Amino acid sequence: MCSSDLAERTTSARLNFLKDKYLMTGLAHGAGVMHFLVFLDDGLVGGFSYTWPRLTDIRELHLLSDFTIAHEKRLAKLVAMVATSREPVRRFDLTFARRTERVRTTVFSDRPVSMKYRGIFDLVERRPGVLLYESHVRPGTLADIYRDWWTRFAQNARGAPQARGAEAP
Repeated sequence: MCSSDLAERTTSARLNFLKDKYLMTGLAHGAGVMHFLVFLDDGLVGGFSYTWPRLTDIRELHLLSDFTIAHEKRLAKLVAMVATSREPVRRFDLTFARRTERVRTTVFSDRPVSMKYRGIFDLVERRPGVLLYESHVRPGTLADIYRDWWTRFAQNARGAPQARGAEAP
């Protein structure tokens, strides 16, 4: 599998178009700084956006949003894992002369945890209506990330999709 086949850089306008189609109606989208689409089986799975962290720590990157267009096979976990992987983070780092070590994201929820991020991110803070998650940047290629996702989350899911040119591990 070619790494560019799993995550491809895109524009804010394209990502916001998809978020308007597949996320909650009327949701205001943050601008973000760099945007990616995630593909499997020659089809779009979802996307994500990075933005600057609230603090100016160059070792930290904020995952502004991540979404899937299908709510099956634990694909949301794959998109989150790709968003924490070295390859897309490296593109951000090279563009802005940084060295990111951690990816953080904020979840607005009254639930005690987010099932989407559980097992991928660590819950670092819980406030009323807000959960703050953090993950170290994952080493390895996007093919490694896919294999990890397949083994941990999709292997037992019936009809789980395949990455372009990849076979199930």
